[in-house]
Amino acid sequence: MEKKYVKGKDYKETFFRVKDYGKRGKLIINELGKWVLLTNEEYKKLVFRDFNESLFKKLEESLIIKTKENSKEILKFSTAMFWDITNATSLHILVPTLRCNHTCSYCYAFRKPEEAKGFDMSKETAKRTVDFIFQAPAPSIVIEFTGGEPLLKPDIVKYVVEYAEEKNKKTQKTLGFALVTNGTLLDEEMFRFIKEHKIGLCFSLDGPKAVHDEHRKYTKNPKKSTYEDVYKLLKKYKVKEYKERTFALPVITKASLPNYKEIIDLYVSLGIKSFRYKYLTDFGFATSNWKSLSYSPEQFVKTWKDVVEYILELNKKGIAVREEITSIFIRKLILGQNPGFAELAVPCGAVDGQIIYDYDGGIYTCDEARTLGDTFKIGNVHDMEYKDMKNNKIRKLMKVNSALFGFTCDDCPWLPFCGICPLENYKKEGTMIVNIPTNSRCFIHKSMIEYIFEKVLFDKEKSELLKKWPKIN
Repeated sequence: MEKKYVKGKDYKETFFRVKDYGKRGKLIINELGKWVLLTNEEYKKLVFRDFNESLFKKLEESLIIKTKENSKEILKFSTAMFWDITNATSLHILVPTLRCNHTCSYCYAFRKPEEAKGFDMSKETAKRTVDFIFQAPAPSIVIEFTGGEPLLKPDIVKYVVEYAEEKNKKTQKTLGFALVTNGTLLDEEMFRFIKEHKIGLCFSLDGPKAVHDEHRKYTKNPKKSTYEDVYKLLKKYKVKEYKERTFALPVITKASLPNYKEIIDLYVSLGIKSFRYKYLTDFGFATSNWKSLSYSPEQFVKTWKDVVEYILELNKKGIAVREEITSIFIRKLILGQNPGFAELAVPCGAVDGQIIYDYDGGIYTCDEARTLGDTFKIGNVHDMEYKDMKNNKIRKLMKVNSALFGFTCDDCPWLPFCGICPLENYKKEGTMIVNIPTNSRCFIHKSMIEYIFEKVLFDKEKSELLKKWPKIN
């Protein structure tokens, strides 16, 4: 960056992109994700470097220009925004079993039947996995249990939690746990253990009975309602009184779109304050059922906007509820924070942000990667160490192909907030190189960011409500 002088003041321009809002002004966004809305006259002065004192201060405080006075703030902000790249893996996803008592038409994990043999994690593999996890030099670690259905192997869940807590007495990391479950196998003993060890609960609850039961069936008795069982258990154990955060993880299908209000109302009635309204991905069993499950990116975005508006109406009434993906964007856009969400990172957060360990100790770049055979397999906990991943070819390919170098993204103002998935593109098109103009993920994220910025910049009331979302627990 060429050094410039304005009335005796020494400064450098940071690289920035521009979003034109016509008569309302121009949004200036730099590579760190810092931004400022300028009037058209102020933007003209920036282009021609014709600053007055107030504009210079405005650009300096928003880190659009670098000065001696704000250089420490730039370093502090950039360190905070890119902590996930330099911090080593913090999210470790573990599969106690690939078996499940459900057969869901969109299951991305290729679950195995409940009675299947040879798909459970052994205690030896569980121990080796925890040892591997603690080799990561990250100061903060979260171990998340997924499946299959992890509560088919409660002994492994308990062993991993207790063994990790014992190891952490020496390492003194910030240690947390999360459990993703369909909820139908939750019993009093396990719920007591969950509360005792402050394990975050993530329920696969798609919505009201008709929506939930359409695609979530029991393997042994497909006519029996899975919704009724999980609903009874959620009420029985008074999950809404559990102080740790409880999430709902619905899978959004074609059946979900017209029922968004009923879905949100259900969560509110159960005391679930956070849910993830995420578009469906084409992995696992979803591929063969895609026609009955899927929708266009335009349909998803339209309903997502309706979801946000409905939640904001509830917020105005004092009802605390939020949508998680929107909340992540809010943290990045409004609050200048990096929540470390791997799917919205540039480069992709696979490996450096999260790793998944299959039931046999196989290590994969991310959760969906295990559905693609050995293509994105890094190795196994039984024959490698964490440090061996530094030069792993799969890890490097994921980084290079998600860094957005030389893509259409170069000219997109939303690049600092977005992220692409090379693996998702590989599944659809057979290549990790993403063709942005035809990429539905790009369309969805771009639409979401634009919509949020409209609220942030030009709707004060809704902007203030959105700022509160990350604090809703």
